[in-house]
Amino acid sequence: MLPFKKLFLLPALLVCVSACSDKPQDTAPEAGAKAETVAAEDSSGHSHVEVPIGLTKIGDLLVSLAQGHGAMKAGEESHLVIAWPVMDGGATTVRAWIGTSDRSQSLVEKGTFSPSRGDYNVHVMAPDPLPDGVQWWVEIERPNGSRSVGSADPILE
Repeated sequence: MLPFKKLFLLPALLVCVSACSDKPQDTAPEAGAKAETVAAEDSSGHSHVEVPIGLTKIGDLLVSLAQGHGAMKAGEESHLVIAWPVMDGGATTVRAWIGTSDRSQSLVEKGTFSPSRGDYNVHVMAPDPLPDGVQWWVEIERPNGSRSVGSADPILE
């Protein structure tokens, strides 16, 4: 009789596992969730790898960040992908820079919204030399005019 019970338990277990693994597309990953490296293609058709660098709280948003173009290098361009669960169709203004909170010796660039992915992409030149304690800095300006700033550690050589 034992094999007969296993026959009924296996389909129930498979249904539970598949139902539990489905995640809604419009929510941010939970803190501590394992992020995955994503291969993506930008608007110019160039493919690149985006490596998650973590979740950070910017204002009232839990923001997911991923770095593209490999490890950050002094004097070279880096790519940052910024995503959160609020679907605003690109109405938010996102700016990013590499360096310190005071933006000293940093170029601040405005992000572009990717409607197909629902995230923002920013390409920024890193200062040369990279300052001690270098970070990605992100400013989010919501449609209502409120601004919030947060940061995250980059992937370095």
